[in-house]
Amino acid sequence: MTIYVGMDYLDYAADTVYGKNFCDLPEPIKDAIEEYFDGMNLDENPDSNPDNMWVNSFTEFDRCDAIWFAYGHEVDEEEAEEYDEDELIEKIRENGAFLGKVDDSYFVFQ
Repeated sequence: MTIYVGMDYLDYAADTVYGKNFCDLPEPIKDAIEEYFDGMNLDENPDSNPDNMWVNSFTEFDRCDAIWFAYGHEVDEEEAEEYDEDELIEKIRENGAFLGKVDDSYFVFQ
């Protein structure tokens, strides 16, 4: 017999090997992660366990790498400034789950 206990994703992640790193992220990103997993049954979605998500899905990009992820081509820092921020975020959303931007970092589940 299996029982299910409702708990926050980050509370669960705190007790994992790699997923505990989610707990060190900026608050807005942690809030977005909680929202992303809200109501998800990890028994039905085993790939969404915190260790797997940290190792195989979560990425923190700088602006140049975010452009590479969104558009598929490399740019230097000078060229990166020419890209529209809102358009860049929309392109990121087409390729992954955009969790937010804090300072100069873009946070994404791929």
